[in-house]
Amino acid sequence: MATDYAALWQALNPRQQYYLKPVFEEDQAREAARREASARGAWDSRPAAQWRAIDAYHEPPSKTSAASQNCRHAGTVPDITTRAPAPP
Repeated sequence: MATDYAALWQALNPRQQYYLKPVFEEDQAREAARREASARGAWDSRPAAQWRAIDAYHEPPSKTSAASQNCRHAGTVPDITTRAPAPP
């Protein structure tokens, strides 16, 4: 059974999307850099769990990051100074 990732993304609220998007973009950038390095002969044998690790908990996206600026330009940046409502 195929997973509908677009539907999963749409099910997230704007605050969740705001924090998840930069983490996803960072992961994709690391994967591209690893692929390019391998093509140049700089093979790294570390497992993906090591090179893909992103400390998003301690280093959340800054208000000046490129990803947050893109979200702000698109008008999708939620007010991150208020607490999210408690889940039902």
